[in-house]
Amino acid sequence: MRALLRTASEGVPDDCLAARIRGRRSFLVSDWERLEQLPEPLDGLGLAPWRSGFQGKGEEWPRRALQHEYVRLFSWMGEPLRRLLAPLFWLEEVRTIGICLRSCAGGSQGNQDLLRWSLLDSPLRTLLDAPAGITATVDRLSALLVPYHAAFKRLPAIYRAGGTVALEAALWDISVQCRRRDRHPVVERCLALLIDGANLTAIAKALRWKLADPPLLRAGGSLRCSLLRELAARGDRAGLARLAAGLGGAGREGDPDELERTVATARHIVLTRLAREADGIGAIIGYLWRCSSEAAAIGLLLRQKIAGSELVAREIGA
Repeated sequence: MRALLRTASEGVPDDCLAARIRGRRSFLVSDWERLEQLPEPLDGLGLAPWRSGFQGKGEEWPRRALQHEYVRLFSWMGEPLRRLLAPLFWLEEVRTIGICLRSCAGGSQGNQDLLRWSLLDSPLRTLLDAPAGITATVDRLSALLVPYHAAFKRLPAIYRAGGTVALEAALWDISVQCRRRDRHPVVERCLALLIDGANLTAIAKALRWKLADPPLLRAGGSLRCSLLRELAARGDRAGLARLAAGLGGAGREGDPDELERTVATARHIVLTRLAREADGIGAIIGYLWRCSSEAAAIGLLLRQKIAGSELVAREIGA
C-alpha cells in the first residue's frame, strides 16, 4: 500500500526517531477522569505539539490534529520504515476516504480542509477533492485501487447495493486482505488483532440487538471464523469473552456482558507490550494507536453535553 501514500524526503535516523517519539509520548493525556469531571473538560487539556494550532477550531479539530501528527511521524521515518508500516497508515486513510465519500454523496463540492493533512497520494487527493458526482468518483476510486487488489473492482457494485456505509466497510475489509509475504511480523500481528477485534465487535452488536442474520466476519485474524460463528450461533457470551480476553494473553478472563470493552482491554495490553520490544516497530505502532485513541476520546468530550457524561466516561474507559 506504500504507493498509495505520499512521497516524502528521507527521514531522520532510527535512534533519533525513537527519541522524538519518547518525547512526544510524554504529552499524551493520561488523566481522563479529571477532565471528565470539569465543567468544560477541554479547558483542562495540557499543551501538546500536535494539538497546537488546531484546538478549538470546529468539532473536527481532533481528527485534523491527529492527521497532522501522522504526517509528521511519517516524514520523520526512513523509507524502509514507511514501507513496513504503510498498511497501518493506509487503514487510517481509509477513514479519510470514507468521510470524503460521505461528503460527496451529500452534495459537497470539495474536501480540501480534510485532505490538507492527509497522507493519501496526489491522484487520490485530487479525486476526492474535486468529485465528479458520487457514482463517477467511486468508479474512478475503484480503477485507482484495482492494481493493489482485484477485489477493489467490486466497489461500484457495493456502493450501488449498500451506499457509502457498505462502501467504507468494503474498503477496510479488502485493505486488510492485501497481504505481502515479507510483511513484518509485528505489523502482521497488529492487523490480525484489528480483524479479531472487528469480528468480535460485530458479533457483540448482533447478539445485543438480536439480529436475525449472522454478522459478516473477516478472514485473516488469529481467531477462526468457524469457531466464532459457532459460539455466536449458541449465544455463548462467556466463550466469546474468553477468546476476546485471550487476545491479551493466555489465562485472562473477560466480561460476557462487556465484549467490546474486553476487546479494547486486550488490544491495550498487546500494544503496550509491543511498545517495549527492542526493534522499535512496536513503539511506533503503540504511539500511533495512543494518538488515535486520544483523538477519539477528545472527540467524545467535545460531545459530552449531548451524549451525557456517563456514556462518554464509559466509552473513554473502554
